[in-house]
Amino acid sequence: MRSLIPGSRSFAFLLTLLVPACAAVGTPAATDPRSMAAAITPEANATAPATDASPSAPAATNPLEARTIATLELGGGPDMPTDAFGSLWVIAVDGPIMNDGTEPAVHRIDPATNEVIASLPLPGRLCQGIGASPEAIWACGPDGLVRIDPATNRVVATVDLPAALVVSRIAYGAGSVWAFATSGTVPDLVVRIDPASNAVTDTIELHRSGGTMAFGFDALWVTSPLDDTLLRIDAATNAVEEWTTDVDGAGQVAVGEDAIWVSLLGEHGSQADEDDATVVRIDPATGDVSASIATGGSVEISGGFAATADGIWVRAPEPFLVQIDPVTNEVVDRIDARGGPGDVAVAYGSLWVTTELGDLIRIEP
Repeated sequence: MRSLIPGSRSFAFLLTLLVPACAAVGTPAATDPRSMAAAITPEANATAPATDASPSAPAATNPLEARTIATLELGGGPDMPTDAFGSLWVIAVDGPIMNDGTEPAVHRIDPATNEVIASLPLPGRLCQGIGASPEAIWACGPDGLVRIDPATNRVVATVDLPAALVVSRIAYGAGSVWAFATSGTVPDLVVRIDPASNAVTDTIELHRSGGTMAFGFDALWVTSPLDDTLLRIDAATNAVEEWTTDVDGAGQVAVGEDAIWVSLLGEHGSQADEDDATVVRIDPATGDVSASIATGGSVEISGGFAATADGIWVRAPEPFLVQIDPVTNEVVDRIDARGGPGDVAVAYGSLWVTTELGDLIRIEP
């Protein structure tokens, strides 16, 4: 969940950039999580949250209930559901500020049982993000990044970074892990990490505050909401280029099969009318905006994207979830439900959405 702190335009954005975006991470080879002990919380299987997928449940009364397969009550503002190593991984670090009794952690969920099979504590809180490389899970910790071994569910390395209070998925591409860092108080640097050595190999200056990131088409794509810009960082040279300008409040970024998708109005408190464009489709070769789509409300800083060949799923405070057809650039599915921030992922034949109420909901696509 993204904590929202009122203030000036730049201050509010920089201190409340608690957002997800769908970084295009490679899906590593799957392992069977049910065959391994939950090293951090051995009692996880015994105490896993109950689901509401009972066949004897009463008839659903709204569109979300009608499509819900299971609900896991995680607490802590779960965010950025990530598909890797045969499991779904979720970061949840807002328990202390929400005062809900949960501690910051990364949770691992078995999609075969819809149960938490491990919970890895993340003491302290600074940046917020999660991603995967072919051998590891990476998450934001109090002093930078932590590397989690999916075979043991333990932190096996740390990468110290001057990290700003920022929320973005951690990206993987071109053999590197990519994350935000800071030269002061805002995310104005991108670091490139070699997962073979767990060392920072390059530090790239953005000369502005970054928003979210995703990797694809041989480049890292970074939004800058305060500058209304989509940046392209060439993976071969680390050169930074203003790829698309006049992207109003460029917020979330996701890489699709043949396009870059960016949400508009990516600032705290941004609002959109029903017919206002809230998502744009950008040509990765030219930077041209080829389509502008109205999703029925603002994604602002507290929503998320999931881009697949079949659809671009947009999770927003309102409407709860919409699907954009990447062929027609039109909204073809919409779920109106409870409002509030959250994120979305597509994995294991389902949609996985998070809510500020602490839930991870698995629904039919």
